[in-house]
Amino acid sequence: MGLMMQALLSGANFVVGVILIRRTNDAQYGYYILATNALLLITALQTSFIQPYIVTNITRMDLAARRDLIGGLVRTNRRWVPPLCALGLLITALLWAVHVLNAPTAILVGITVVTAAFTLGREFLRTTLFALHRPAAVLRADIVYVVLLIVGAYVATLLPHSARVATASMAVAALLARFMLSRGLWNLEPWNRESTKPVLKAMSALGGWAIAGSGIHWLLIQGYSYLVAGVLDVHFVAAIAATRLLLVPVFVLSGGVSMLLFPITSRWVHESGVSSAARKLSLLVAALAVLALCYMGIMWLMRDWIFAVVLKKHFEQRDQLLLLWGAVFLVTLCRDQLATLPASCEKFRDMTLLTGFSTVAWAISSVAAMDLIGPLGAVLGILIGEVINILGIVVMILRETRVPRPAKPAPTF
Repeated sequence: MGLMMQALLSGANFVVGVILIRRTNDAQYGYYILATNALLLITALQTSFIQPYIVTNITRMDLAARRDLIGGLVRTNRRWVPPLCALGLLITALLWAVHVLNAPTAILVGITVVTAAFTLGREFLRTTLFALHRPAAVLRADIVYVVLLIVGAYVATLLPHSARVATASMAVAALLARFMLSRGLWNLEPWNRESTKPVLKAMSALGGWAIAGSGIHWLLIQGYSYLVAGVLDVHFVAAIAATRLLLVPVFVLSGGVSMLLFPITSRWVHESGVSSAARKLSLLVAALAVLALCYMGIMWLMRDWIFAVVLKKHFEQRDQLLLLWGAVFLVTLCRDQLATLPASCEKFRDMTLLTGFSTVAWAISSVAAMDLIGPLGAVLGILIGEVINILGIVVMILRETRVPRPAKPAPTF
């Protein structure tokens, strides 16, 4: 069911992208990409911060302890998200007041900040329900979210400033989905509203390095849009994002599988040791890579029809961009799954340092390559960074397999 939900979200993102590409200009689509990439960063940071703590604790507790823990998590989320949203709006207003942002951009940033607040609530509840093995409740909310997202994108193309309207519709969809998830969690397992469990410090112990690594990895995978907009122009963001869109299902599949795989890998390490877990991961990665290559092959064969009929757009260097994005997503797919093993061994510091080094390599190579070959250079830089990243992950796994670590009995859930 987890893969089905990821397929649903991937399909929705693809449909929204197609609608905006077909019915808006390159600038509006580029601004929408900038907004949604910022949302991806914010949600990735939260997930990286809370997921290790939730996964390693919530499934091993009895009912009373779980209710107390969830109550503490809900209280912490409600205490911090609204003030951070208000701070974001204040900073946006100040940047507009000192003319760093013009009025249209400031409005888009403000809408994105509000959307982020609702999205954080939705993602927090999704993570908690997944940890409790309640995917059905998540699926119902995701269906409503997807429908509203697609309808909102279409309505946005009928109005001026499509990027703002599409982003605002995402806020409405996230708010309603958050309400459904909250009701679903309460009906399944009511939390302790009076909980005073201090979870923030405990989450920091496990998620501190993970959140830094996630932020840096976002720069490697999604930061291209801001780099291209700054070095070249926002119109080039549309060309790169549109070619990337065809392969986004691979990216979403990768993220979805790795999210579900993390607790499974942790169990493998506890049950049979690191070496056995590494072998199982290798087989899974090989199967996913074959599946991704099949999908990429179909997209490549259909590329002329897709761009001429479906997207109704023509971009220079289209084929080269598609090939580079295919290589990037294939490496990222393998990297995301393999990274669950060192994460299960709590090697967050080493993973963060590795990702930081990869990101520096990406930034330097992208800027240099864009001066030589234009938009292609941005994607080439991402590929260089991801190759360095996965090579480092492989070295970490090999190092862990050589450390003697007796197998432990599986925890009782």
